[in-house]
Amino acid sequence: QSLRCLCTSLGLTEAITWAFVSEAELARCGVAATEAVRLANPISQDHAYLRPSLLMGLLQVVRRNLTQGAGGVHVFELGTVTHPEGPTESTRLGIALAGLWLRDWRTKDSCDFFRLKGVLEALTSRLCHGAMHLAAATPAWAEPTRSAVGQLGERDIGVAAQVARAITEALDLEAPVWFAELSVDGLL
Repeated sequence: QSLRCLCTSLGLTEAITWAFVSEAELARCGVAATEAVRLANPISQDHAYLRPSLLMGLLQVVRRNLTQGAGGVHVFELGTVTHPEGPTESTRLGIALAGLWLRDWRTKDSCDFFRLKGVLEALTSRLCHGAMHLAAATPAWAEPTRSAVGQLGERDIGVAAQVARAITEALDLEAPVWFAELSVDGLL
């Protein structure tokens, strides 16, 4: 509950998305079907896999809001993701930023990596009472040279990056999308 309140206090709105994704959504985000858990008896092919990341659902939230005329989208989701080893579940915090960030009624800034980094640093300093450090990383869904892995001490707690232009163009998004996914266990 405190994590939700903290995200809200940082200017983010909570989103709740489906835990099921399609093979097309996996492929669009650079995830092979073998890296996700397939349901034995899916309701439809659009919901045939358990999500291995919160990215797929939050991209749909960003797309829906921007196409409906929102100037900016700043959302978070606390949800479980499933990994095929075992299979195992883990709880993750996903954050997506796109479009404009309105600081006050006069100032409009575009969302960028530094805005995402600021949100993550504020989150970790308030929640963990420690500084998060960023190191180079290259997730499959990220724009090259615009991604980093977040570390608390010696632990990797997640990734932050610009979503690859090929993905945003496939979703007809003109604005860049900035996304971070953090391990809740790592944060707590």
